[in-house]
Amino acid sequence: MWLGMIRDGDLPAKLIVDEEGQGIKLIAEKSSDDLIEFRIEPWNNSKITSPILTTTLKPHDLVVAFCEGLIEFLNDDKNESYWNSSDLRKMNWEGLFKIPQVGQNWQKRITLINGNRYRWVGTLNSEFRHEELTVGEKWAIILHKSLNKIVDLISRNETKEAKVLANLFSDLPIDIVLGEIDDCWYEKKYAEFNKAYPYSREYELARIRRQKLKDQFKDQFNKLRVGQVVNGVVRAVKPYGVFVDIGNLKTLLHVSMISHLPIEHPNQVFEVNDWIQALIVDIDSQRGRVTLSTRELEPEPGDMLNNPSIVCDRAEEMGARYRKFVRQRMTLEPSD
Repeated sequence: MWLGMIRDGDLPAKLIVDEEGQGIKLIAEKSSDDLIEFRIEPWNNSKITSPILTTTLKPHDLVVAFCEGLIEFLNDDKNESYWNSSDLRKMNWEGLFKIPQVGQNWQKRITLINGNRYRWVGTLNSEFRHEELTVGEKWAIILHKSLNKIVDLISRNETKEAKVLANLFSDLPIDIVLGEIDDCWYEKKYAEFNKAYPYSREYELARIRRQKLKDQFKDQFNKLRVGQVVNGVVRAVKPYGVFVDIGNLKTLLHVSMISHLPIEHPNQVFEVNDWIQALIVDIDSQRGRVTLSTRELEPEPGDMLNNPSIVCDRAEEMGARYRKFVRQRMTLEPSD
């Protein structure tokens, strides 16, 4: 869709590519009547302000170069079975190579195929929302998803559910073409189907994914220990503290635990996406919460403010000292 917008002159075209919070922003803008400026900029990273890449190209040349590079990658990749089954192989690459034609509508085409699950950033005319769909377009999306679901059900020998779904939508293509869709009737029948078959493959896969994430969280959580030095990435900075991701576990570094010296706001020390080393000082198994501290890693009070590099260099040493202190405290405490 993004390349189609560029090819058809729907500029500026903007797209965010986000991978685990480390994203970039692709921007294409007109620099003259027949040229566009193509830029790659950091996204959600205040430390980098200048573009990573800037060049000027003809719109059609950029699309051709991208498509040829991607096709070459797919052809050369060793895992051919994966790419052969992917949507990338099914895309109409040759259509992108052609000179723009009147009536091209990339936004609506991609929305109808994918149910508008993409996130776009740009001008209002480059956004496409579900509420702008007609009744026919809405049911075209559902029909497309249902056809894929029927194929999946048949491949797993779940023919009963597949037949019910196929019968439900047997007349829908004709209704769409003629523009004679009884929206209320289809809504009612589709709701009845979902109620009768709540444990379809789609729901089952979602349940399996949720359980897998829970198991991974539990396994990782159970391996943590008080006094352990961990690495993480700052995901949010609030007045009361910093939320740190330590391998898909969200932990809290309270403002009072950042340094022995008082701090007005955590943003004096941290920014979003900062890498951080911290010490685990509390584990709440009942609530699944982990509390961190960088204060206990300071060789001298205030090092997190004045000399944070030495805190990093001596983190393991200070962590060992803290663990020794915890063991001594436990031996001195009376037993129940």
